[in-house]
Amino acid sequence: MPLVNKIEKLPEDVKRWLISSIIGKKYGSYADLLTALNAQGYDISHAGLGRFAKKLTDQFNVVRLIRPNAPGDEKELRMKCLEIAKGVTPEKRIAAAEQYLSWVLNS
Repeated sequence: MPLVNKIEKLPEDVKRWLISSIIGKKYGSYADLLTALNAQGYDISHAGLGRFAKKLTDQFNVVRLIRPNAPGDEKELRMKCLEIAKGVTPEKRIAAAEQYLSWVLNS
């Protein structure tokens, strides 16, 4: 069984904040994000954060690519987001697809 990234184990509200901070470029550097996470008691490595951020931005860029070609039908758009979503469990895949959909609709 593969190791689970420490970031994947973060509480959902903290993970949402982290994703929003990375995608929205709300922090100057990963060091600033790590300082904020460490202040809350989370021990995340710089390399782990970098890997997570790269994966996240790669996924976000895929979503941005489908935006100009986004179907008019929201159901069809949901299916496109679900196609590119990845997750260990169906629940995580659906959650990722919902996140992508919100990015597409709000971009």
